[in-house]
Amino acid sequence: MKYYNYYNNIRIELISVGNFTCFEVVFPMMDAKDLLILSYLRKNGRLSLTNLAKHTSIPVSTLYERIKKLNAIKRYTSLLDFTKLGYDLNVTIMIRVRKDHKKLLREYALKCHCVNSAYIIDNGYDLVMECFFKNLQELYHFMDNIDEQFKQNKKEVFYIIEHLKKEEFLSDPISLKIRGLV
Repeated sequence: MKYYNYYNNIRIELISVGNFTCFEVVFPMMDAKDLLILSYLRKNGRLSLTNLAKHTSIPVSTLYERIKKLNAIKRYTSLLDFTKLGYDLNVTIMIRVRKDHKKLLREYALKCHCVNSAYIIDNGYDLVMECFFKNLQELYHFMDNIDEQFKQNKKEVFYIIEHLKKEEFLSDPISLKIRGLV
């Protein structure tokens, strides 16, 4: 069973099957071909336009124009296995600080080399940081710096044991076809 709702011109479909409910976001500014193009690029950002044209049956010149028009690609990058680089400790740190320290904490997170990603959040916390460290001493040193510099109300550290899924959203052309999006 499907239910539809609109939020800021984006259609959100709630799909219920038995006790399971999920949601599907339908992007009105993109057609099926745009989604297909982006899913192939999400899967392999180094895919040439020629190879992308073979996979999508869209001419190279049209691909180039569509990608340019979408303006949805921030940058092409690589996903690294940090453990192979000696960074065996991956943690997520959630922190809430006094109001007068929020801006300073954000600036600190943006400058700190061990912070891979940082997000402003709500529900009792101000910031969540995904960090990588070579060992526990580096983590403890980082946490000591935070404790010294910022007046905290709340802080939690979560050790990432295993990545089950990472950077997969809209990256599978086959699942887009199965879901009827392309």
